[in-house]
Amino acid sequence: MRSYKKLSVGIKELKDRASEIIALVQRTGQTVSITKNQQEVARIMPVPADANERLIAAGLVQPGPKPRPLSELNLKPLTSDASPARPRGAQASQFSARAIRARVHFRR
Repeated sequence: MRSYKKLSVGIKELKDRASEIIALVQRTGQTVSITKNQQEVARIMPVPADANERLIAAGLVQPGPKPRPLSELNLKPLTSDASPARPRGAQASQFSARAIRARVHFRR
């Protein structure tokens, strides 16, 4: 279970117990504040596992808005003429002949 109590250590304590403090951060995922003269000067935080979370944590990218649910979109059903049409009649035979000539030309 994650504790929300803020953990703070001084620089001397960090120097003396660095491995222990880093193990605590790794094990619990808790952020530890480092203080000097009772003022926070640094933080030790766990590294997010996901690459996107690491970029967000580093401040290099901002997360985009969450997509709307599909139920909110006004989608119209597709009609039969919505698919791309292939030429018919004379145009279809010319198209096919051109495609065949191109293939034969490249094979030579």
